[in-house]
Amino acid sequence: MGKWFSGVKKFIPFEGYAKSVKTAARISFPKISSDCTDKEPSNFLSHKKMVPYSDPPSMEDVESLYEFFDRSTKLVVLTGAGMSTESGIPDYRSPNGAYSTGFKPITHQEFLRSIKARRRYWARSYAGWRRFTAAQPSTGHIALSSLEKAGHISFLITQNVDRLHHRAGSNPLELHGTVYIVACTNCGFSLPRDLFQDQVKAHNPKVIFIQLFY
Repeated sequence: MGKWFSGVKKFIPFEGYAKSVKTAARISFPKISSDCTDKEPSNFLSHKKMVPYSDPPSMEDVESLYEFFDRSTKLVVLTGAGMSTESGIPDYRSPNGAYSTGFKPITHQEFLRSIKARRRYWARSYAGWRRFTAAQPSTGHIALSSLEKAGHISFLITQNVDRLHHRAGSNPLELHGTVYIVACTNCGFSLPRDLFQDQVKAHNPKVIFIQLFY
């Protein structure tokens, strides 16, 4: 299977336009415009099994949300893995999440300690990269971006490493960094993940590409 690139000991997980729908409250909530919906419906339907079931919101829930936004002067939003399930990226702990498939995430300590673990990590990362980067921002990502631009959200924080918030037009604080930059813990050298993908491919010309998620 070639010589899986193992020299890098650590990877540092380093526009959509929206219209508004007027509500009874003094704020406006976003609605996706026609030029943002070319990929959304098919994306959502094809990845529906990754979205944990939840009861649809009641009108009371919606009105409460409107009122909450209306009376908030400094609103901070924190998003996690569930934000990207509608984009086709599975979360971890839901019934159809990554853990339900037997997926075992690698720990930072294991990654640094074991060359075998690093090879396993990069092999899986290589196989899943193309599908991972093909994910598109969901209506949720675009809605938050619209609320930011309208001044209703003061600050956005995310635990996600997929940069879908960025692609929707936001600029969040990334608590866990991003998978789009790879860095060496020995010398500090870093490069874009896409270029690293090309290097892995060049070092492993006989590897058969298999579509995987992380």
